[in-house]
Amino acid sequence: MKNVWIVLSIVCIAFLSGCAQEPPDVLHAYGLYDNEQVRIEASAIWDSDQKVYLVEARVYNQSDEDLQLVYDCNDFIHYQGKLHDQQGCDAAYSMELRSGASYYQTIEVPLEKVDFIDGSFTIDLTYELGNNPGDSTMAHIALQPGK
Repeated sequence: MKNVWIVLSIVCIAFLSGCAQEPPDVLHAYGLYDNEQVRIEASAIWDSDQKVYLVEARVYNQSDEDLQLVYDCNDFIHYQGKLHDQQGCDAAYSMELRSGASYYQTIEVPLEKVDFIDGSFTIDLTYELGNNPGDSTMAHIALQPGK
């Protein structure tokens, strides 16, 4: 019986030590996309409890027209390698953002999907200005490591 407890203890210690994860080198990253129509402030902040990056994009409609934020699979924030849950994944749709209004979304991004090797992590957002369906603009936002 004593040997069983020893073996179980070793297995538990090995399991727990394998689950410990060092924090990534980059804990914060920020990016900006700005033109006459829209301003998008983006950030990625490491959440040490959940072991993911919390990526937020805040969109400001700076134009005199309504803006449509184009969603795909319930998110308007996209990045390279993002997996979509096909079950319950809505077709593309949009949300109206009135002139002068702002909106934000936060998503969780697993560490293995965030690559700062080239110096940044890029997210993409698609929007349409006014009543021109299909005339969309994709904003590429490079999040640079920061303090």
